[in-house]
Amino acid sequence: MTSDALYAAAKLIGSRCGPVNQEFMQCKQNDGNPAACVGQGTKVVACSVGAVRRAKESCSDHFEKYRQCLVDTNNEFHNCREQETALRSCFDAAVPKQ
Repeated sequence: MTSDALYAAAKLIGSRCGPVNQEFMQCKQNDGNPAACVGQGTKVVACSVGAVRRAKESCSDHFEKYRQCLVDTNNEFHNCREQETALRSCFDAAVPKQ
């Protein structure tokens, strides 16, 4: 997965994977042993990869337009709000929250 795809999917990942990520961060805060949180870390990665995959599958045109806008503007999110809104609307309609 490329960094530009992760940038494009960042808010989607945040909205869909927030609770899993919070669980992971809580584990890291409570236990100094990195091995103790491997399970939660695996869940975060799986959720993030799944969100990107679902965005690409369900909203590929919107995803690509937003990703390309970010590439073209050196990741200046404020310059790509129109594309971001279109992607977010498509994703929310196509991929129900679990």
